[in-house]
Amino acid sequence: MSERKLTEEQIDDLYEFCYFSLVPYYDVQVELVDHLASAIEDLWKTKPETPFEEAVHIVQEQFGGELGFYNIRKQKEKAMKRKYRKLLLHIVAEFYKVPKIMITLVLSIGLYLALKSTPNDQWLFIAATALFIGASFFHRFYFFPRHIRIETPEKHYFLFDDVANRGVHLKTGIIFSGALLNLSTHHCNFSQTGSIIMAASISFLIVLFYCDYFFIPGKMREHFQDQFPQFVKA
Repeated sequence: MSERKLTEEQIDDLYEFCYFSLVPYYDVQVELVDHLASAIEDLWKTKPETPFEEAVHIVQEQFGGELGFYNIRKQKEKAMKRKYRKLLLHIVAEFYKVPKIMITLVLSIGLYLALKSTPNDQWLFIAATALFIGASFFHRFYFFPRHIRIETPEKHYFLFDDVANRGVHLKTGIIFSGALLNLSTHHCNFSQTGSIIMAASISFLIVLFYCDYFFIPGKMREHFQDQFPQFVKA
């Protein structure tokens, strides 16, 4: 006699069970459903006559009831957040290699020469502030909606999407814009050392923001489409 296995309909019921057990993220549901399905099929090896609904209840009790299931859910979420953060760090490491270091160096030299040749560095910071704010609006209202945003069917939310689009660039962008705006409102002329430090800092941040605004979201979208192609609407 062959071992009893879950049907597609029963697996869908397990997803519904997770959803109504306050597990909103589909990628976490995948992990929990796999956990539940394995436990139910193990139960059927010794008690194949057990009805599906009863088997779900028995397995939930084995996990420690509602509290135990909640604890397993939190453990899965933490594990998946660690996984996604490692992916983010890997993408950043992939981005910031020798070519980007050279770009940063060239930008630093260019900005240093501009700072030294400008009688009042205030105008340079006004231009940099305007450029950065313009790029932020371009990203927020054009590039992100058309090329980065992931739209999925109703009732499908992803922890992956939450981690990938936490808005770090928005926070750092506000801080950076505020610092440039503050500098642009004062008459300033840096020393040679100050010009080198400022040029290197701004150049590094420009490259970093490009990575955060465009490179990371694009790579994360590619990873998402590879992992969940059936849920991507646009």
